[in-house]
Formats: sequence, C-alpha cells, structure tokens
Amino acid sequence: MLSAKYLQSEMEDKTPSIAPTSWINVRDIVDFIPHLKIQHPIKGAIQFVPWKYQEDTAKLLEENGKKMALVNMARQMGGSIIVCALALYRAATRPNHSILVVGNTFSNACEILERIKFMVETCALPLPHMSVEGKGLINFNNGSRIIARAATKEAPRGLSISTLIVD
Repeated sequence: MLSAKYLQSEMEDKTPSIAPTSWINVRDIVDFIPHLKIQHPIKGAIQFVPWKYQEDTAKLLEENGKKMALVNMARQMGGSIIVCALALYRAATRPNHSILVVGNTFSNACEILERIKFMVETCALPLPHMSVEGKGLINFNNGSRIIARAATKEAPRGLSISTLIVD
C-alpha cells in the first residue's frame, strides 16, 4: 500500500522553478516556453520542460513566419501543447495578431483555447491582459485575439487572420 508521504513526494514538481521575470531574457519562442506551465493529469500544474524535438518544432514554426508548415506528429507527443505555446507567444509579442484555431469539432478547438488560457493564467512572464468572450474567443488588450472554430468551409469567413492553426 502506498503511503501518503510517498504520494506527496511523487506529486511534487521536481523541475526547477523559474522566478517571475521580464521579457529581457526572452529572445525567441524557445526562451518563452520554460516560463509556461501545463496541466498534468496527475500532478496538476507543472513547469513546461520541452523535449528537444518539441523545441525544434516550435523554432521551425516560428522561424517559418508566413510560410506554411505541416507538422506530422504521432498522438501524445506534445504537438498540441507546442501549438498552444506558439499561439500565445504570437498573441503576446505581435499586437493586433489574429489567430484562428480550427479543430475537427468546435469542442476540440475550444480544448486548445482552454490550454492557452491555463498557460496565460500560470505564466511567469507579464502578458497582455486576457479577456474571454464566450467559449470560442480570447481577446488580449494589445489587440491580439485567438479564435476557435470547427473545421468547416465557413470557419475563416469574415475573419482577417494572421495565423491559422489546424489541429
């Protein structure tokens, strides 16, 4: 039988904590990611310590700029989390940036938004103020926004988007 002391030690976050800081040391998305937390199903909020392939993917997506990028990643490898970090990084660092997150269903697209909201709420860096407008929209006070929609031909209709994320 597991003791309470053992369970407590297993649930403690063993990654080094990053003290709240400023954006001075953040040069790119790879520097931004360690300031984020993600929701672990058992441990709760934990520091986002990306694997090397996740860092490489994030760097590729951010450096790719306006070009298209297709990431073919197996399930449960952290692809969605990298996309969440990318969306938040762009919303925080690019004023008036519109990001459309498209999922196969509206609830799947909203799940991405929920992960982004969690990252905003637990981020160690000062971020633009976030306001949630309904279930499928996050607005930031720098004019950026992240919109969730189901994958239909009408998904981008009426929007001027800067970044399109299809999950």
